[in-house]
Amino acid sequence: MSLGSSDEVTVLVVEDEPLVLDMISQELTDQGFAVREADTAEAALSIIESGGRVDVLFTDICLPGEMDGWRLAAMARKCKPQLSVIYATGYALDCGEAVPGSIFLKKPYRPSAIATSIRALLAESGRCPKRGPAYLPQRNQHPVIGFPRQRPL
Repeated sequence: MSLGSSDEVTVLVVEDEPLVLDMISQELTDQGFAVREADTAEAALSIIESGGRVDVLFTDICLPGEMDGWRLAAMARKCKPQLSVIYATGYALDCGEAVPGSIFLKKPYRPSAIATSIRALLAESGRCPKRGPAYLPQRNQHPVIGFPRQRPL
């Protein structure tokens, strides 16, 4: 499945720290991505459940409210099974289970690592636009720690 060549890639950024949210959103906008923002998992899930365009979920793991980033991603995948997911945290990974095919970024990270991770996820899933921000990255330029990919049997 491919996004149309004229389609923008829409990233839902979920981050409770306003300065970090602004920095990430600005970097992704500068890289040519469409950005939607949420400061809680509940707000993000509402955006996803409303049927609004979201191609990639970038979520902090530790969020205020009843739901963390792990649970958000799992619930979002129920609504959008092909949703690409990137997790981020500055804390140790002691609980939670990543959705298959997701990527993890440990804080602090370079803002450009987010865009590179998005491009890698879209390329791997075959949803990379033929033009625009989500060009195919070089394999050796992927500066993130990826969870082991789970392939269908």
